Amino acid sequence: MTWNPPVELSAREETICARLTKQRRFFPFLRRVRHRLFDAGFQARLAAMYSDSPRGNPPHPPAFLAAVVLLQAYTRCSDFDAVSSAMHDTRWQMVLDCFDTEEPPFGEATLVDFRSRLVRHAMAPELLRRTVDLARETKSFGFKQAAGLRIAIDSVPLDGAGKVEDTINLLGRALRLLLQAVAAFVLLTPEEVAAQARLPVLVAPSIKAGLDLNWEAGDATHTALGVLMEHLERLTTWMGAQVGRDLSTLRIEAARAQVERIVAQDTEPDGAAGHRICEGVAPDRLILLSDPEMRHGRKSETERIDGYKQYLARDLDNDLTLAACVLPANAPEAQGADKLRPQATMGGEARALYVDRAFLASTWVGDLARTRADAVICRPFVSSNRGLFTKRDFTIDLAAQTVRCPAGQLAVIQGDRVHFAIPTCRACPQRAVPEARCATGPDAHDQSQ
Repeated sequence: MTWNPPVELSAREETICARLTKQRRFFPFLRRVRHRLFDAGFQARLAAMYSDSPRGNPPHPPAFLAAVVLLQAYTRCSDFDAVSSAMHDTRWQMVLDCFDTEEPPFGEATLVDFRSRLVRHAMAPELLRRTVDLARETKSFGFKQAAGLRIAIDSVPLDGAGKVEDTINLLGRALRLLLQAVAAFVLLTPEEVAAQARLPVLVAPSIKAGLDLNWEAGDATHTALGVLMEHLERLTTWMGAQVGRDLSTLRIEAARAQVERIVAQDTEPDGAAGHRICEGVAPDRLILLSDPEMRHGRKSETERIDGYKQYLARDLDNDLTLAACVLPANAPEAQGADKLRPQATMGGEARALYVDRAFLASTWVGDLARTRADAVICRPFVSSNRGLFTKRDFTIDLAAQTVRCPAGQLAVIQGDRVHFAIPTCRACPQRAVPEARCATGPDAHDQSQ
């Protein structure tokens, strides 16, 4: 199913584009290049994303939905607002070729399904690359040709769609999935197995409703964990008696492994033949059964993320997003930078990278720094050096390969270290004052500054 909107601009579209010469220039750009962006070959590749549904056609041409996704990303709006904008915003209607529509041209569920297909078929990077290539070629957005790219890398929290579960709900729901897998194998309902194995909590409307505890009591969580561990033991015993030790299915084993993982990551022995919830958070903690890739992470010391991090690489000279990716929230920042690199540098190598300190460990930053030290722009680390002089107190001349200390003494850089002469340091007046900030002791001259 192809999308074939007109190529030539109508008088109405010319008027809209004329008003958008300085702001919101992406709308006229996308209107003018949509026939090239979504050529026959690319539309065929987009349509192939629906090959798993051979009996039906997608409700809208995939290229049309791809244009919606680009507009949504540009305006940073929700699915609901995207549907509303397509009905009421003439700029959206110009790009989507749906002027004066009285009904929503697409639905939120359709948009969600299309985005998931883009991700599954790895077509999102291709859509972004083609858009950036056309922006460069047409010199839209005030494109500036340069010998290399000035690229800024950053990450932002991208929370998961599901709610992060506490240990009680996490373990309870995992046990419920194990119960369902076992029941399906023995051709019984979960309620029948629960009745035989005495597992009332697992068939209650909710785990905490089934536990029926006073959650304001100080020991409520410990009691709840004990009940769930008893349920696990009862279910295991029932399975051994009714199913046998050697019979199982992939579904049962996957559910069992999930329960064991939660017990291992969230609990520890309490010293009284029971379990208690661990202090702290396991490094790779599973936090949501419906989305196993979600993780706990941090954007900073004070900002926690439960879900994912979105990484972006932008061309600072042309205000273009060159690459984007999403990783679990606990992934190191350096890993995100290296994942962005192949796509971000398709149009040319970077001549400068603007990064946070967390990205300094990436291979991309390391390779560029070895080529040219001043190509990596980052806020420097601040070090008090325990009250002693820091590197900022010294005058470092890399061209002359010399370092001058705060007392005015000069030393030559040898390799990656600097040594001041022992007699010079011992005679230095800085060492004589009580509040001296220079390193003291017989080996002070051996300290690299």
